[in-house]
Amino acid sequence: MDVIKKENEKTPDKIKAPRPLVPLNREGKKIYRIVSDQLIGQGTYKPGDAILVSMLSHNIQLWMEVARGLQGQEDMIIDYGGNKGSNITGQMVAYNHTQKNIVALLEKLGIGPRVQTRMFKFVQNQLALDFSGDKYFDLSEPVDISAGAV
Repeated sequence: MDVIKKENEKTPDKIKAPRPLVPLNREGKKIYRIVSDQLIGQGTYKPGDAILVSMLSHNIQLWMEVARGLQGQEDMIIDYGGNKGSNITGQMVAYNHTQKNIVALLEKLGIGPRVQTRMFKFVQNQLALDFSGDKYFDLSEPVDISAGAV
């Protein structure tokens, strides 16, 4: 039996994500599109997700900007000399806070490993990160962070 659509029946329109709710640079907009497209493709995009996706994209954008400035230990730790102690820099605080926000927002949006991988590859390309060399820690082995070891 053939089913004939009535003229007044509408076919569902493709959902389109609204513009980001915060100003984003080129990289932030790319992340926004990756996440929005994936959520729409999965059929899990809700109107309120525009806020969370904007926040996620903005945090990733900020994280990338801060990460570019962290080149060495002196960018991460302030040493006051002698017995005066040390503290982490404002850059490192911003890096850690945006990283925590990113993880929390990924969970709230229910973003799985496939999208996270696409986002990571994009970020890796933008920051020109090379994880193949010995310049980064091998996280499969315990790292000794006692005084002077790092």
